[in-house]
Amino acid sequence: MVQTMTMGSENFIAMNSQFNHIGVVTRPQTAHIRETLDTLIDFLHEEGLQIYVDADAAAEELVGDAHLDWCEIINKDEMGRRCDLVIVLGGDGTLLSVARKLAPYRVPLIGIHQGHLAF
Repeated sequence: MVQTMTMGSENFIAMNSQFNHIGVVTRPQTAHIRETLDTLIDFLHEEGLQIYVDADAAAEELVGDAHLDWCEIINKDEMGRRCDLVIVLGGDGTLLSVARKLAPYRVPLIGIHQGHLAF
């Protein structure tokens, strides 16, 4: 099954995959990141995927009340053991920080630029 997702003004194609447990990490204190996170959680939920959100994002109340039932809140340290894929909403520093934690587990990362520099 192929599905199209719109995030902002961009369209993406989604397909069934081997990734069923998806971690999401956000850059701390980033303006407007909640809207991006909400859109991403909606999409992942519609695809029937298990969603794990970083505890720091939950502590900043970036996860809307409607989405809390769809997500499991975990620490970054747990993501390597529990996730098949981690999506990082942030900049270079956030991506590199998460990559260091996940490297021993060989979990792939996808970066969605939300910082000031580009990776």
